[in-house]
Amino acid sequence: MIRSYVIPLLTGLPRTTSQPTHLCPDGANRSVRSLERGTVMSSQPREAARQDVTTPPRPVPMQAQVYVRLRHRLREIEAILSKLRADSLDEDGEPRHVAEHAVLKAQAASLRAIIDVAEVVPIGSRVIVGSTVHVRTEDQSIECYEIVIPTEADPAAGKVSFDSPIGAALLGDEVGDVAVVATPRGDRRLRVMVVRHG
Repeated sequence: MIRSYVIPLLTGLPRTTSQPTHLCPDGANRSVRSLERGTVMSSQPREAARQDVTTPPRPVPMQAQVYVRLRHRLREIEAILSKLRADSLDEDGEPRHVAEHAVLKAQAASLRAIIDVAEVVPIGSRVIVGSTVHVRTEDQSIECYEIVIPTEADPAAGKVSFDSPIGAALLGDEVGDVAVVATPRGDRRLRVMVVRHG
């Protein structure tokens, strides 16, 4: 089964030019091709373009442990923000910790946005946030990806965000499915070989 989606590009996704390697869960070093910035193709682009801005985003399936970790991190950030607000003015009445407050506020907003669309699903055969996926490329090489949230993405280590072109194409797939990712060099077809959780 070939599945693909239209998604927004992750603006901070780095383009690599070398062939980095990372350790797969089975202990083998696998070559990771350059992660080209691209879009995920859709068979229904017009329908996606017509969606009303108030339409809720597509749910993001994830492991319960990932969801709990995100909620815990959000609570930690909110506690720090509360403390900063209580200690917000210095002796001259000038605001303190302005930069730190802005960074933490942005992190909290990002986490809330992910938590709002998170859908905790039982671990099964499908790729969800927290899964490690082994795929076979068209040249028969094996690549490993761990699907993570955007702030944890590290393409050189095989960690791709669920909203990156590769992550979005793999999300929801199971063994045997083929994900199609459009890149500047042309379409990439990735066949799902193994899905692991935890």
